[in-house]
Amino acid sequence: MSDVQVALAVLIFAVTYAVIAFAKIPRLHLDRPGAALCGAALMVACGVLSFDDAWSAIDARTIVLLLGMMILNVLLEESGFFELAARRVLGGGRSPSGLLSGLVVLSAVLSALFLNDTVCLMLTLPVLSIVRKSNLPATPYLIALATSANIGSVATLIGNPQNMLIGSYSGITYGEFLLWMAPVAVVSVIVLIAALQWFYGDALRAAAATAPTMGDLGEAPPVDRRLLVESLVVLAGVLVGFVVVDTLPLVAIAGAAALLIVSRRPTAAVLARVDWVLLAFFAALFIVVRGLEATGLVADAAARLQPMYGTSLAAQIPVFSAVTVLASNLVSNVPFVVLARGVVPELIEPKLMWLVLSMASTLAGNLTIPGSVATLIVLETARRSQPGRESHVGFFEFFRVGLPVTLITVTLSALLLAAEYWLVSAMR
Repeated sequence: MSDVQVALAVLIFAVTYAVIAFAKIPRLHLDRPGAALCGAALMVACGVLSFDDAWSAIDARTIVLLLGMMILNVLLEESGFFELAARRVLGGGRSPSGLLSGLVVLSAVLSALFLNDTVCLMLTLPVLSIVRKSNLPATPYLIALATSANIGSVATLIGNPQNMLIGSYSGITYGEFLLWMAPVAVVSVIVLIAALQWFYGDALRAAAATAPTMGDLGEAPPVDRRLLVESLVVLAGVLVGFVVVDTLPLVAIAGAAALLIVSRRPTAAVLARVDWVLLAFFAALFIVVRGLEATGLVADAAARLQPMYGTSLAAQIPVFSAVTVLASNLVSNVPFVVLARGVVPELIEPKLMWLVLSMASTLAGNLTIPGSVATLIVLETARRSQPGRESHVGFFEFFRVGLPVTLITVTLSALLLAAEYWLVSAMR
């Protein structure tokens, strides 16, 4: 590769990631998916990659896994599952503090079973509805929904896109990942509930004086019971398949195909609701990163940074966790995981460090508003549905909660993963 092509690859990568990190660049009217697609096209057009190299750079396993889960989510939504779950857990009879804790648990559990972005999209409006009817402050509940969705998604390989990537890169099975990461999610949920009560307890107690229990969510929309049963049966089969079969994408897409058949829904209508923009974003992102890797600069940088991580697990776990948290908030967690795939295998215990990468990149999403797509979905949905200050969460309001939550959860989770590792090693 010529020096000119190396320079072009670096420039394309830098501009693409600048748009991904900051959402937009002045005078450049591109969003994140658009920037990734343009960057991928330029990598080929400038000769950095051949068309065949670009095509082979796309991780088909991750794309198929995402597609399968998206189809299942679309049909579950059509059945009324998410609305029904929200009503059962967030319905009447709860105090403002009880509602907050219930929301955290509900969001975390659903985010472990489905994509956290989908959970946030489905729960934001029901949460806003009950908050508005009960005359409660919206901010604690919006922050609770976003942060708990991130935390819950750390438990499984299908909870968020970066975990899907890590499953593909590492070869860790669904069941093994769950055994390691479920304690991380549980501890982090407890920390989050305590932090939210600390920051908003006074406001919630004041609200309890005027709204001691929550009202209902109004008239329930119709539930397609037949589709709901079919969706839950197929979902249960998919979750069992994840545990007993190593090929997660095959299980997900087979489950999606089975549900399409038994539901008898028009396939075109279901596929029209799949988030193809996210799939295109992922595919393009793989190509952009491969273009940079083709220059040799990534391998060079990894070798130079290797001494920084230290030569023991006691050093590598905290340092790598800190680097991941910072980088995930600079360039977003999914792109950083793609970049880090060349670094993790060179660390002392790659399997453990893949888990550390998953933990830190996911929990890092609670540090700032741009740090997680799930957070952006919650706050943007709230802003569009209820314009005004009551549904607006500012950067610093989120950050004052997100900073301690992120620091405490990442620290405790790193210690927990280390303890699990040494316990497993001692039992061998």
